[in-house]
Amino acid sequence: MENYFQNALQNFTLDAACGGAIRHLADKGYTASQIADALTFPAPYEKVRRVVTDYLLEKKVLLRNPPEREPGRIKAEYVREYDSYGKPSFRKVEAEKKDVQGTYVPCEYARMTDEKLLSLLNSREQEYLRGIIWEKKTMYHLLDNRMKEIWRKWQEAEKS
Repeated sequence: MENYFQNALQNFTLDAACGGAIRHLADKGYTASQIADALTFPAPYEKVRRVVTDYLLEKKVLLRNPPEREPGRIKAEYVREYDSYGKPSFRKVEAEKKDVQGTYVPCEYARMTDEKLLSLLNSREQEYLRGIIWEKKTMYHLLDNRMKEIWRKWQEAEKS
């Protein structure tokens, strides 16, 4: 019980101290290693990796399921209503369901952690992939500019 409480307290402290900074730097394209080095509050690299991975999952840059099976987000709107005395109140109204948009590439654990394949990439690309906690199943990464370059290099290596 004490270990559980200690872990919860550490996670809360880390998020309060630098969780926002980690997410902000991840949005700017920093790798987990660069983020850990840039933080003014000391945070263990493994904790930074966990926050970055969770954030990529939250933003739908990284998916645990194929994109077509990934649950969409329900967008909510708030409508102002007035009662018979003119007192305003707000009511939550669900709008459209927003499906996952974009092209994703499958990322098998073995491929994402294979040193031979990683050696084909530049140090920043290697650092990016190592900074994600890959589950031992196929995950899916949004085909953004960084992943396009990684996949292009791997495809060229397969052809030769």
